[in-house]
Amino acid sequence: LLADYATRKTIAAEFDVSERTIDRWVSLRLLPAPLKLGHTSLFHLPTLRKHLAERCGPKGSRRRH
Repeated sequence: LLADYATRKTIAAEFDVSERTIDRWVSLRLLPAPLKLGHTSLFHLPTLRKHLAERCGPKGSRRRH
């Protein structure tokens, strides 16, 4: 059931950054917001991958804010 989810610590390790950096990236909307279960933040990996693919896609495909 939780195979498609990763903790903030796991995501930070994948990017080789601190957990605080992950929090900043979420607040800056560079990463999608995690699902909160009590004090635990879980990132849905398929959503995270899709979001990153959209951000890193061809120059013409970027959305303007």
